[in-house]
Amino acid sequence: MANTEVRAVAETVFDRNQRREAEINIALEEEAARHQAALKNMHRLRALRLARDEKLNAESPAASGSAVAEVAAAPARERRTGRKSAARSGARRGD
Repeated sequence: MANTEVRAVAETVFDRNQRREAEINIALEEEAARHQAALKNMHRLRALRLARDEKLNAESPAASGSAVAEVAAAPARERRTGRKSAARSGARRGD
């Protein structure tokens, strides 16, 4: 191969590698942007959940401490935790 052919092949490979590196950098930037958006959304949803729970706790008679109020508030707690409370599972009644 002549010197000019080697140079042309080397430049072609170099250009291809440069394009590949640019594509990788763009993909990394897009992934970082998606990650930031997901974190922002997670914090927004958490704030909404906390505000909703505070509103439910303020409106519910559970603040008085009655057993009926505790059972009435249990479905909201189950949605948050994914577990049934002792009052709803029958543990209090001795079942």
